[in-house]
Amino acid sequence: MGQKSAKAALSHCGRPPRPPRQTIAAIDAGKYSPSLKAAFRIARVFGASVEDVFQWRD
Repeated sequence: MGQKSAKAALSHCGRPPRPPRQTIAAIDAGKYSPSLKAAFRIARVFGASVEDVFQWRD
């Protein structure tokens, strides 16, 4: 297995990738609404449900 394919294999197992700190800071400041996919990933990092991590405000 070459180096490139080994990295690809490792990226598909283990923990999901964490969002950048800038993204988390922008979400906390209310300046960014994550995509649904990103919201699920962020919730998974915290071991919580999307509803526990995010609240919808109109």
